Amino acid sequence: MVTLAEVKQALGVSGTDLDATLQPHFDAVMAYLKAGGATDETITAGLVMQGVRDLWNYTPGSGKFSQTFEIMANQAALRARRVEDETI
Repeated sequence: MVTLAEVKQALGVSGTDLDATLQPHFDAVMAYLKAGGATDETITAGLVMQGVRDLWNYTPGSGKFSQTFEIMANQAALRARRVEDETI
């Protein structure tokens, strides 16, 4: 399972000063991915980092995920579905 520490490392963030800012974004990204069908096995730190970066650096008023994140999220959900199909 991806952790906030891994995402912070991927973002180049050290220390704990930004934890209160990044944690809600991290939680939102993880919830979004899992609701879409991705699993802990198909969610990578790079994928979560992209989503957190999108939400953290959004233009005021937009708060949208980038197309890059959406494509990566879809791929993670599809990979999870393939694994599920193979085990049935």
